[in-house]
This record gives sequence, C-alpha cells and structure tokens, in this order.
Amino acid sequence: MSNATSETGEASSSMEQRCVDLVWEKKHDQGCHECEVIGGSSEAEESDQAWTKCTKNPGHYKFLPASKFALKHLDRGFRCTMVFNSIKAISDLTVRLRVTYTSLNRPNGYAFAKYKGSHILHLGSGWVYRVRLGEGPCPCRDCTISSASSTQWYRIYIFTACHVVYNSEEAQHTMVDFFYDDETFRKTGKMSTIWGSEVVVKDEDKDYSLLSCAIHSNDLFMKLKEARQNLSLRELVRRALRNSQSLPKPAVVIVSHPHGQAKQITVGRLVRMKFDAEPREQVSDKCLVYTTDTCPGSSGAPVIVIGSRTMFSGFVSHSGCKQVEKVNYSGEIVVSKLETS
Repeated sequence: MSNATSETGEASSSMEQRCVDLVWEKKHDQGCHECEVIGGSSEAEESDQAWTKCTKNPGHYKFLPASKFALKHLDRGFRCTMVFNSIKAISDLTVRLRVTYTSLNRPNGYAFAKYKGSHILHLGSGWVYRVRLGEGPCPCRDCTISSASSTQWYRIYIFTACHVVYNSEEAQHTMVDFFYDDETFRKTGKMSTIWGSEVVVKDEDKDYSLLSCAIHSNDLFMKLKEARQNLSLRELVRRALRNSQSLPKPAVVIVSHPHGQAKQITVGRLVRMKFDAEPREQVSDKCLVYTTDTCPGSSGAPVIVIGSRTMFSGFVSHSGCKQVEKVNYSGEIVVSKLETS
C-alpha cells in the first residue's frame, strides 16, 4: 500500500472517529433531558443499535408497541373503553421529531448549547395539539420556493419540549413523522413526513414549545382531525372514572419514540405533582413526577394522567429523568398561554 493511500485511509478513519465522538459528546450535553442523538452512519442502523445497547431500560420489557397496546395493559380499575380509546387517540397524534440543526441562539448552559450551528441529528417526540385549515399562502418548504404557492393547505400544531425544538430556525430543520407505528408503516408509506415551519410559542423554564407545520394531504388532515375529535370526549371519560369503584392509584401513560424507534407505550405510577407557585388554587403550572419508563428519544412525548378525578392533566410533555430517584418528570405548563395562541 502506498503512503498516499495509507494516509487517506488514516484521515478517513480519524474523521469517522471524530464524528462518533461528537455524537457521544452531544448526547451527554443535555443534562437530565432525554433526546436521542445519532449521526455518522445509517440513521435506522444507529437507532437500532441505541435500542439494543440501551443501559437505562435494557430489553425494554415494559415498552409496548403502539400497534399492540390493548385494554388488558391497563389496571382493572381503568379498563374502560373510553379511557382506552382516548389513549389510542393520543397515540395516533404522537409524532417523531428529527431535528437536523442546532440553533446558534440556544443560550449558553442550555441543552446542546455547545453544538450551536452543528448538523448533528437529535431525536425527540411530540403530539398534535391542534389542526386547522390554512389561510393565505402555504408556508411549507416547497411552496415558499415555488412561483405558485398553494392556497389549499392545513396548519398542524405540534406540542413538544423546548429543548427538543428550540426556535423557528430549528423548526425549519425538523422532520415531523406522523404514524410511525411500526416498521411496516415506514416501509409501506403509511408514515408521513413533513418539515416544520416555525415555533409560535415557547417557554424555556417550563420546557415546552409549540411547533407549526403545513400539510397538503387531505387524508392526513382527516386522520388527525378524527383523533383530535376523540379527545374531545374527555369529559365523558372523567365522569366514567368518577363513578368507578375502588380505583387504583393514578396511572401515567406515555406514548413516545424511544431511540427514534417506532411508537411505544409505557404505563407507570404518578409519584407526585409538584406546584411551583402559591396559592395552589390559582396555579396551573405543574410538574409531574412518575415511574413510567422513558428512554432517550422520549423527550417531548405526551404525558397522560389517569385518576379518580381526571383523564389528563393539561398539556404536559415529558422532559427528563432523575437518575438518583429513578423516576422521570414532565415539563411545566400554563394551559392558558396555548389556548390563546
């Protein structure tokens, strides 16, 4: 082998190792948050490897593929058809987020701040908060560069964690995957992918952001609209739970894309609800702490609380884990801000 060939091979190997090192470093530059970080080779292969080599939940025995989730997976006291259908609706609304760029505007000390301006991919989860008919020119990628922007489009709002999608700059570099329920959905085209457009509201401290994106597909719009309508039955669910006898302790259900894999559902217990302001009766800010299993890639996932008085605890997304206590926690939220957005 010539010296030139040898030097080229060594340089290539060195670059590959540096890429691996950067991925590892970024993965550990998010504090207690739970984004998955991959890069350097096949996205699908790295996601599979992360799942297989996971040290937080080896084997993922408590993770249920969304397509196989059934009524029997809920405690007997919660085995209500309306509860199950509401969870399935949330599952249909859950999305995978693939963020391909880290904004220069992330503040120092914030998650991934050391990687400002980089294109190292990080993955999270989110869920469809609202669907609406679009107004005016379509803001999607294709239409913004076209001389004939479409006037028939739909606006989709995605609720996630702020550390997953920080601002509009990152939103425009985020792929939103709908209906990635299992591998067959991805391979057969049942999964739909669109690019984000902007972040319309966010709060770093409470760790949430509302991502807006545009779609043209009427079929996708109708699927999401139907799932959202199923959630409008929450009051009926609350009444059914109030009338139930001997309910178990409140449960927490999370739907997410751990390690960037197909959609999974986990069920655990609510440990506590932490209020950060007084008096409590005037506060809608809250942080949920729970035993429900999560993994890197679960950041931003919907958190569903099932108890004697409620089905959901507002608009709350998964934020991170407390390794010492071996529990996980949500971000905080002020619902009124979203209702007026």
